[in-house]
Amino acid sequence: MAITKEKKISYISVVGDFKRLQIIGSEIIKENNNVIAEKEIAFFISPDEVFSDRKESQELPELEKAKINELIELLWTDKLKTEYKTFKEAKVTKFT
Repeated sequence: MAITKEKKISYISVVGDFKRLQIIGSEIIKENNNVIAEKEIAFFISPDEVFSDRKESQELPELEKAKINELIELLWTDKLKTEYKTFKEAKVTKFT
């Protein structure tokens, strides 16, 4: 009786002007290759984050990580990262 757990990404969307990534997928638990439980997973990644440092990154299969990293490289230019940082700093200043 082998019990396995795997995570699969089913949907990645680009959200807002700063191109945050919304990741939706599932965690599947199998016993003898039969699904016995499944739950939805969802999280966001922002341009000021390092995806490989996130817990969610550590738990994904290499192919799923590669898909996300490819999008990050394509969408998050240095200019966008700088603009996002400026935006966040302005928000903090506004409320302090």
